Amino acid sequence: MSTQAIAAGPPGDGPVGYPVGYPVGWEADVVLANGRPIHLRPIRPADRQALRAFHRSLSEQSVYFRFFAPKPDLTEQELTHFTEVDYRDRVALVACLAEQIVGVGRYDRVDGHSAEIAFSIRDDFQGRGLGSIFLEHLAAAARERGISRFVAEVLPANQRMLRTFRDAGYHLSQHLDQDVIAVSFEIEPTAQSRAVLASREQRAEARSVRPLLAPAGIALVGASRRPGTVGHALLRHLRDGQFTGRLTVVHPEASEILGVPCVPSLRQVPAPVDLAVVAVPAEQVASVVADAAAAGVAGLVVVSGGFADADALGAARQRSLVATARSLGVRIVGPNALGLVNTDPGVRMNASLVTRMPRQGRIGFFCQSGALGSSILERVRSRGLGISTFASAGNRADVSGNDVLQYWQQDDATDVAMLYLESIGNGRKFARLVRRMSPHKPVLMVRNAGASAAVPSGHVVRASSLAPAAVEGLLAASGLILCDGIDEMLDAAALLSSQPMPAAGEAGIGGPARGIAVIGNSDALAVLAANAADAADRARYAMPMRPVTFARDASVERYRAELRACLADAQVAAALVIHVPAVEANHDAPVIEAIGSVAAEAGKPVVAVMQGHGPMPVVVGGVPVFADVEDAIRAMGAMLALARWRRELADDPQPPSDVDADAIADLVQSALREGHREVTGEAAVRLMDAGGIRMALGGAGEGPMMRLSLACDEHFGPVAEIGLDDPVARALQDSGVRLAPLGRPGALDAVAALRALPAMLPSGEPAPLGEPASADLVEAYADALMRLSWMHAWSPSIQRITIAGLRWGNPWGASEVRAWLDPSPEDFDPQARRMGT
Repeated sequence: MSTQAIAAGPPGDGPVGYPVGYPVGWEADVVLANGRPIHLRPIRPADRQALRAFHRSLSEQSVYFRFFAPKPDLTEQELTHFTEVDYRDRVALVACLAEQIVGVGRYDRVDGHSAEIAFSIRDDFQGRGLGSIFLEHLAAAARERGISRFVAEVLPANQRMLRTFRDAGYHLSQHLDQDVIAVSFEIEPTAQSRAVLASREQRAEARSVRPLLAPAGIALVGASRRPGTVGHALLRHLRDGQFTGRLTVVHPEASEILGVPCVPSLRQVPAPVDLAVVAVPAEQVASVVADAAAAGVAGLVVVSGGFADADALGAARQRSLVATARSLGVRIVGPNALGLVNTDPGVRMNASLVTRMPRQGRIGFFCQSGALGSSILERVRSRGLGISTFASAGNRADVSGNDVLQYWQQDDATDVAMLYLESIGNGRKFARLVRRMSPHKPVLMVRNAGASAAVPSGHVVRASSLAPAAVEGLLAASGLILCDGIDEMLDAAALLSSQPMPAAGEAGIGGPARGIAVIGNSDALAVLAANAADAADRARYAMPMRPVTFARDASVERYRAELRACLADAQVAAALVIHVPAVEANHDAPVIEAIGSVAAEAGKPVVAVMQGHGPMPVVVGGVPVFADVEDAIRAMGAMLALARWRRELADDPQPPSDVDADAIADLVQSALREGHREVTGEAAVRLMDAGGIRMALGGAGEGPMMRLSLACDEHFGPVAEIGLDDPVARALQDSGVRLAPLGRPGALDAVAALRALPAMLPSGEPAPLGEPASADLVEAYADALMRLSWMHAWSPSIQRITIAGLRWGNPWGASEVRAWLDPSPEDFDPQARRMGT
């Protein structure tokens, strides 16, 4: 008989009908290694019969590996023991699919800081990464409960479990104890365990998207014979796009539509289906999901509207739809989606409402807006550009831009990613994925009003306290190329998808290649290029570096020779070629051909401006051709900014070494034990001292007075900020805001973002004896910001710190230091995978 208390509903006791203390926050939808979602949650007393059925489904070997003895069934006493846990010293998680338990992971505390871990997985789910998922989530739960070490006893033949422990990235110790291998390891995340988690997350999420963007079989649910209907358009686009896989229509009456065979139900499709395209009324979509899961479909693109885009009832229907789909192991694109496109000749899928199949190319495009998606694709076509894959997620209730970025990261057909986002569901993860992708593939996004402003109906976004300019700053510092409009994004995409990146350069006399050479037959346009470069200055490059102009009727050979000479210069990063045709003759084509051949030899990016060309930039002979100098310079500035980011800011941040992290943790825990949620005065100074920022309250100091802060934003997590401690500077939002933690390059970049700072620093003349030079002050403020940015990582209970009136000195002078603490902090960088994070 179960005696565990059941919650009646008071706050903190878990959902009504669940055990007291049930940790709702531990529930998670996760993606297995094969790309299928599965639901993870704490075990409950009501799971007795499901647990018994799970145990009976295990093979004899799986049972033996778990219990070290044959055990065909579980006794009533064992069922009570296994399902009634306290969620503190005894914890168990179950993995569920369609209400069936397919795996169990658990730990039992053996002393103050150690717990024994074990898990068992149904045989047909072994090898899908579920063991590593259990380990991640159990370790996260254990750390919440003050456990720092896991121990386990494993039979030597159970190599799969031993490999799960070894591959997790923890520092493992093991020895043979009689007939079992005793394993133990600290569960504090390490650099290796974080890298392992990120790699597994990337592979799993990419695999979950692959059958949606490159399906072998598609079923259309909701096709219609009537022209002008959504169902008719979808079928016609799939057929006319010449999809190379199996195409089937689900229709209750018809035997064929537009020459495509029909079946009455998804469950009756004769061949495997990866993707179901759904265009039925909103109230019927849930039953389609159930049929799709029963038929083994990997995912659905739901074109139907009437969900969160409509009203509160639709929003509830959308939540139920996603919960059902995930519980059944199915992914959802949409609802209210425009659809999916893949131009690969081996796929040729137009599962969308886009009328014309885009040209094949190497640009991936994700767009939340259906109307804009179609328009932008037409503009891509008019420029002669091509698309690798296109996704419009509509309400993005499940599959999001983050998922598609994970796919593009390892997609050999995609070189550049374009994003038009109306909202960002998980800002911190988005920035992390962009940072991981940008060293290899550029990511471009049209500027919007920020992370949470003007969010369309149907989109769920956590509120951010950051100003739009701050959001843009921290995203740009993550490697994202932000564009002022769609045309600017397409300009940059044309350049980045057709030209090599500038060489990283080498340190030494003259530094890396920095400049743009301008070559052409128009002095006026060369001056215009110089003015445009000076105005943009977005990459802090001296652009252009060396204009070379010649007569209007110069020969093609003159273009070829001058371009070759400029590109041979080690100080030239890229070249802009300007050509204005003579009145009597227009020889654009030979000039373009010459430019392309020289550029291919040099391996440096080259852009052309052809005044006699059409109004839209296009790619001709592999060279981006612009009609306007200003557009060309902006695109080149974006490329050079990315090159600089890759050279200076792409590396993962490293913490300072001279820090007493134990002292920081002790100071925080001591304050919390005493009931303090706010730390001020000398206690706050001691906290800063432990982080390597020695300061004295009221101290004088040198240089401009600065304000530094670290705060946990709801949307972006820990964020570090620096700015002048001046009300005018704050009103003008003149600050450097970056995701925390920061390394030295990132902190210097944040300081360099302050527009008013140069005017507040000493002049370029040598500093008087005993006074700091400008470079010393910049370095010092960057060092203080870097150290402050790590405080949350060293002690997650630190939710916010502000340092006001900070001036350089030994020690630093400051007018005020405050820290705010939270005994139960949110995990902004979860060390356990979950969908939507």
